[in-house]
Amino acid sequence: MTAGAVDNLYPTLTRSGSHWSLLGLAVAYDLAKGGDGNYDYGDEFWLPHGNVIYSKLDWREPTDTFNPDADLAIGSIYYAKKRAREGKGNGCLPMVYHSHHPYFRLRTLRLKKMRVAVLLRNIYDSMESKLYKHRVVVASGNTPLEVASIRGHLPEPKEENDFNFPWDNLLNDAVEFFNSWGDVMKWHPNIRVFHYDDMMADPASSHGELSKFWGLDLPQECIEEAFKRVEKSAMKKKLPVRLGEQNPRIAFRKKSQTLTSERAAYIKEWLEEKLIYDFGYGSDWTSHRDGKV
Repeated sequence: MTAGAVDNLYPTLTRSGSHWSLLGLAVAYDLAKGGDGNYDYGDEFWLPHGNVIYSKLDWREPTDTFNPDADLAIGSIYYAKKRAREGKGNGCLPMVYHSHHPYFRLRTLRLKKMRVAVLLRNIYDSMESKLYKHRVVVASGNTPLEVASIRGHLPEPKEENDFNFPWDNLLNDAVEFFNSWGDVMKWHPNIRVFHYDDMMADPASSHGELSKFWGLDLPQECIEEAFKRVEKSAMKKKLPVRLGEQNPRIAFRKKSQTLTSERAAYIKEWLEEKLIYDFGYGSDWTSHRDGKV
């Protein structure tokens, strides 16, 4: 497939804040266009009034045939396209393509010429966040996407089996993502790495850098205002009261409540055996980075 005229790519590790990041940029773009800079919460997704600025890059599924019922997280793209057809918002021409895939699974002719911003997070924290979301979805009576894609019979989800959480599959995906993009860092002429912790610590500054890298030319004052509007406390007000603090999009808990020391040790074994490029995170559960790839 081709990527059309879109030259910006955002490959992100799952549960690394990509939906929050892209929402903030969409709000900034809407403000720059004179919009109200507001957004709503759908069913596991955020829908900015000015529409989203990204689309999904996945060679397995044409960009106009997304099924929001199969993957609720891409509902924002589906409904943004629908709103655009109705003449609402700022249209729906993507300025960024987003993917959770490693490099070798992205089949597009333009990839080597695109401006690539890789968003990473400590794999321990990413896995902890996935497990938390998995439990919230199971508790709501729904089937998590990572389970729905597994073929064959699964036992009844219980606390004892982590509610059928596919540890090995998701760890393999995370390690594959790190190793693939780590290799690409060695030869791609226009690639940068952004880190979840840096984005959260100073969202306006980091997204200002991201905007410049992609050539979005968003005014810094719009970026600053946008990321005030997508702070956790502001986003919480958008959630239905029934969800409270048990929702798959905003976390209000301590990490140790979800990831046990035994599971952390299991992750460490995986990383020590299979991780080639750690991007400075190392193999221990810590947010420290030494700046290396």
